[in-house]
Amino acid sequence: MAAACIACGGTAFTAVSYPAAGAPAAPIRFDSIRVCTGCGLGQALPEYPQAALDAFYADGRYWGDTVARDRRQVLHERNQCRHRVAAVQPLLPAGDALRVLDVGAGHGWIADQWRSSLPGRALTYHFVEPDPAMSALIRARVTDAAVERLPGLAQAQPGYDAIFLNHVLEHVADPPALLAALRHLLAPCGLAYIEVPHADYRFKRDVFPHTWFFTPPALHKLAALGGLREERCETFGRLPGVSALPLRVAYRAAAMANVVPLAGWLDDRLWRYRPAADGLWIRWMVRAEG
Repeated sequence: MAAACIACGGTAFTAVSYPAAGAPAAPIRFDSIRVCTGCGLGQALPEYPQAALDAFYADGRYWGDTVARDRRQVLHERNQCRHRVAAVQPLLPAGDALRVLDVGAGHGWIADQWRSSLPGRALTYHFVEPDPAMSALIRARVTDAAVERLPGLAQAQPGYDAIFLNHVLEHVADPPALLAALRHLLAPCGLAYIEVPHADYRFKRDVFPHTWFFTPPALHKLAALGGLREERCETFGRLPGVSALPLRVAYRAAAMANVVPLAGWLDDRLWRYRPAADGLWIRWMVRAEG
């Protein structure tokens, strides 16, 4: 375990229990979280090397049965990606072709959203996804773009216009190393979109298998250390309360009927993707300095 906080260098910490109410039997497990009193960054303990984390994600336990996955969750993830692409698109230069890298791609909905938002613009979509079943789904669905699955970031070449890390940074062993790799891979005017939970151990019963718990102050420090220039860093989203029950019922019906536009409209009202004080998630967009 590092003696100091990887973000701010602080050495004062508090300890909280690791919420893992529904964690499956797995070769990795966490007992506690040490929280930096300076910037709020949390680290799950015990630590695991990246190889152990990669092996866990590659064996399919995290995604489970991707074919039978609840359609409500699938459309929720799809709508999240719609908002991510919409946030990035205005910050990129116009052009004929677009090179995108999607790290921890999941279902690959980022590719679908780029194709629908920029029809006719050539898309090169490279993705890193350790689960072979999820990767096969992406390849089968995304057929009108130049698609390539990369074994890892080491196989990626510099020059990406947009790089996405959607709920990835909280799953790795060494966030500063990953951020350094992203900086190297961005084109001169490229943008990295990074989304993470906002210290979700505070309000979730189960955060497994998250290894890090971020706050905006911690991300500010990591940007400065990694030679990254922030374009935007904000918390957003809310937990639907009891009053949202009618919306939940309507969303379930729309999702089961596969009425995608209506499901997206309802999902927006359930989760509120606009900026909010102490929101559920953090939206962090950065460029390479210089």
